[in-house]
Amino acid sequence: MMTSRKILIIVFLFLVCGNGIEAQTKTQQLTLAGRVVSTSGNVLEGARVYLLKSKISTYAKKDGRYGLTSTVLNDTLKVEKMGYRTVSLAVSDMADPQEVDIVMDSVSFEIEGVEVFSTGYQTLSKERATGSFDYLDEETLNQQVGTNILQRLDGLASGVSFDTKPGQSGQRKLDFTVRGFSTIDGSPDPLVILDNFPFEGDINNINPNDVESITVLKDAAAASIWGARAGNGVIVINTKKGRFGRPTKIDVGANVIIGSKPDLFSLPQMSSSDFIDVEEMLFNNGFYNRLIDANPSYVALSPANEIFLLRRENKITAADSAYRIEELKQWDSRTDYLRYFYTNPVIQQYSLGVSGGGQTYAYSISGAYDKSIQETYGLHDKFNYRIHNTFKPIRNLQIDLGLYGTASKDKNGRPAYNEIKVTGTEVPYLRFADEFGNPLPVATNYTPRYTDHAGDGKLMDWNNYPLENYKYIDATNSINAIVANLGVSYEINDWLGVTARYQHERQENRTRNLADEYAYGTRDMINKFTQINPTTGEVTYSVPRGGILNTTGTQMKSQNFRGQISVDKDWRSHNLSGIVGGEIRHTVTDGISDTKYGYNDNPLGFAPADFVNTYPTFIRGTRERIPVGSVFYEDLHRFVSLFTNFAYTYKDRYIVSASARRDASNIFGVSTNDKWTPLWSAGLAWDITKEAFFEQALFTHLKLRTSYGYQGNVDLSRSANTIISYAGRNRDTDLEQARVLQLGNPSLRWEKIGQYNVGVDFTLKGNRLSGSIDIYRKRGADLYGPEAFDYTGWGASNVMTKNVAEMRGTGFDISLLSRNIDGVFKWRTQALVNMNKSKTLKYYGPSGYSGGMLGAGMIVTPLEGKPLYSLASYRWAGLDNSGDPQGYLDGDLSKDYNAIILDVNRNGEASNSMIYHGSSVPEHTGSLINTLEWKGLSLSFNLAYRFGYYFRKPTIAYMQLFNSGRMHTDFAKRWQQAGDELNTDVPAMVYPANSPRDQLYLWSEATAAKGDHIRLQYVNVSYRPPAFLLSKLGLTDVQLYSNISNLGLIWVANKEGLDPQYPGSLPPLRTYTIGLRAKL
Repeated sequence: MMTSRKILIIVFLFLVCGNGIEAQTKTQQLTLAGRVVSTSGNVLEGARVYLLKSKISTYAKKDGRYGLTSTVLNDTLKVEKMGYRTVSLAVSDMADPQEVDIVMDSVSFEIEGVEVFSTGYQTLSKERATGSFDYLDEETLNQQVGTNILQRLDGLASGVSFDTKPGQSGQRKLDFTVRGFSTIDGSPDPLVILDNFPFEGDINNINPNDVESITVLKDAAAASIWGARAGNGVIVINTKKGRFGRPTKIDVGANVIIGSKPDLFSLPQMSSSDFIDVEEMLFNNGFYNRLIDANPSYVALSPANEIFLLRRENKITAADSAYRIEELKQWDSRTDYLRYFYTNPVIQQYSLGVSGGGQTYAYSISGAYDKSIQETYGLHDKFNYRIHNTFKPIRNLQIDLGLYGTASKDKNGRPAYNEIKVTGTEVPYLRFADEFGNPLPVATNYTPRYTDHAGDGKLMDWNNYPLENYKYIDATNSINAIVANLGVSYEINDWLGVTARYQHERQENRTRNLADEYAYGTRDMINKFTQINPTTGEVTYSVPRGGILNTTGTQMKSQNFRGQISVDKDWRSHNLSGIVGGEIRHTVTDGISDTKYGYNDNPLGFAPADFVNTYPTFIRGTRERIPVGSVFYEDLHRFVSLFTNFAYTYKDRYIVSASARRDASNIFGVSTNDKWTPLWSAGLAWDITKEAFFEQALFTHLKLRTSYGYQGNVDLSRSANTIISYAGRNRDTDLEQARVLQLGNPSLRWEKIGQYNVGVDFTLKGNRLSGSIDIYRKRGADLYGPEAFDYTGWGASNVMTKNVAEMRGTGFDISLLSRNIDGVFKWRTQALVNMNKSKTLKYYGPSGYSGGMLGAGMIVTPLEGKPLYSLASYRWAGLDNSGDPQGYLDGDLSKDYNAIILDVNRNGEASNSMIYHGSSVPEHTGSLINTLEWKGLSLSFNLAYRFGYYFRKPTIAYMQLFNSGRMHTDFAKRWQQAGDELNTDVPAMVYPANSPRDQLYLWSEATAAKGDHIRLQYVNVSYRPPAFLLSKLGLTDVQLYSNISNLGLIWVANKEGLDPQYPGSLPPLRTYTIGLRAKL
């Protein structure tokens, strides 16, 4: 047998001798070529193809093709790909050794294509990647259901954490982060890529059934190619495409999702009896006298207060008053809300896709329709269509044409819980119908003591009937979106190609809100500006009779052009692959809104209204202008970029990668654009299992990775230019006025995120356990934030946005797949374990953020050395024997609430009146998915956890209770008599309310709790009929499935059993799904 040393000598002599030897040995060469596909026909890019004796190897390219030249005729061709059974073929046994197509079977529980990543610029096989990626294919994404494709990442993608924080920036559209936060005052949203280009539209426009895979780019080596918009991570969405040489395939899907009614009675609301007792106390103390004694007295009072007033004015007897009050105490408005305004939400989803291809043409056509009724009877309809064609008109030339469209419409429903208030105050005992279901009026703005007599019957009905009012409002929101793209690729030779791509994206939103003449808001507006001549009784309508139509239209247009050169060169033991190119991007968003009065649909028309002059209002006689809704705006963003990304591979085991990108934009300042400072990355990888010395006793695959580089982050709401806003006419001068919102900052630049990552990918022998472990460290610089400014120079604000902060984030992502049992009965466990901790390193902006930590932990608190989202509390010393809360001041017990608050505001965490708890965002997240299979029947369930954080428990605040009706069941636990301080922390109710006293308790240790919890995300049950039965029916695959989602908590750390993600509010509704997927 020939030794390895002899083979190397022969290969060396062959290479040195050049053409002479080539001519002599030409007759002994054998060229092998073909495609590598899965059993279902999917291309397996990145599959390793090699000859055992010749030790020549290559990888299947994007179209699945490979090519090898052998000098040994009697050799063995082997094809390997993680997740598939290795294929071995003897060269001498091949009937047609020149063209060999390889078909690979997937290993149990492995999904096809799982080892090829897409960056939006190129596709990379996992074997040659140095970066940190997370890949989810169609099968994995289908473990979740719903209309939002990115919501399906929850609990399925490592490093991705969903949260309920509102965020600091109005630019935030998504509710999850990749590897935590990388910004302080900017948008934390990851960049979303759809079919190679950034997607600027509504995520809900994307049809989940069109998505083939999602790749999460997490570290610098993976994401920095996207430059100044990659600092928060990148989500790459690839839609389904047709395949060459494939027969026509038809995909059909249908499902129905039914949600439970919201459990309004689970909300921590005071009883009606307790609430009315509070109202009576306030009434007796004259709290409402300012409203009652006004001239005229027109402001609405709650039903109980109206009764108290009638009794005080001796218009009803004490017995009548007591009887009516007792009736109100027995009523809970949640009963009427559930009866008249809520229903079980239902979503229906239908999809149809057709794909296939010949030798020079491939196509994919799909359509989907969603129809739903929401829990408050709102309606939603959405239609998606997608066409993608690929042509190969001549050799080496490929043309891609794609068109993606969405048309959706949402229609208003009925009032949601607590939407109906009395003068802005929540009232828990409102009734909307009598015992026979007849609508009842609710005094929401004006007391019937005024409206019943105002205008002597010449005004429109001024009563509000919530049970009828929604019927006279037609509010719709329509979205029409389209994405069209063109790609042209030409392979100059087998290792060099050029590509040009163009994409046009357009989204139009139109909101139409028509409140007809009988809607309460319309009647109120008309009455407000109605004038009645006291002498003649003539009625003049300054606001024309008829409906009020408010329309808003926004349009986003985006154009992208990219040109790049691609290299993928194999020679001997080397491979060099990469891209270099440039792109330009132009996005403009404009909007306009308008209001029409006296509007009628049939016959179509409206009446002109005078928006210039002022008119006396009916109630108070003050002069006001008729509200006008005409607003227009325009945002323009331009980007110009140059980029490159290359990877060098030696002996299929040593990999070096590097990338660089330079961005310029009209968002950045002139001085920033003039500086040529690219964002870059570098990476290394070593596949140890391919070393000759490596014994595969434990591992069949072991690869080490490391990378370092810089990504950027841009908040599109920022600008280096001066921005003004027109504010209409000045009340005093009657001249048009404008305000400077932001001064120009020529030094404004993108936020810069440096990230170091080290990772390992492994598979144990026997394929029982596989996974990856990544440890990372991020450092953000030039982060956005407010900085003090001499406001006397322009008179608008004393701060302006600059690059003023630095932060650091550390963490790890662990993804494990265990095949516990792999026989007729199969059991697989997938575990995701994530940790992310962040803290502010430097902050040069104004101080005074300690108060943010003392709240609910819902805003960023840039305090050096602390997490971006933190929770702290006033130190708590319990209640005294009179029910007053006690804190600490200078180490002593104190009830000097103002002094305690001032001490904390001045000294921050140095104050001994405050205690720091920790992060208010989970630092440890993850999930555990178990899947059981037996003869086509499958059961899976997902347990998700969030550990390592604190949250603020909602409770009672008497100032809020008195002024706005904000209530809580803790009211019943309040201190009421001496000795209660031993059993409760809820202070006694005092009048008048003391805001600092409330604040000490609201933000004290008594209301802070650990947020650690585990919840059951979903349970899936599915069934696939046997293959022999499907083949008889002409079917490739059929899956019947059911799903239950949002099953709730199964363990929580706080003793009250509160849901830390939704404290004091309703969690997502539990949903039940049944559906069918079929392939013909």
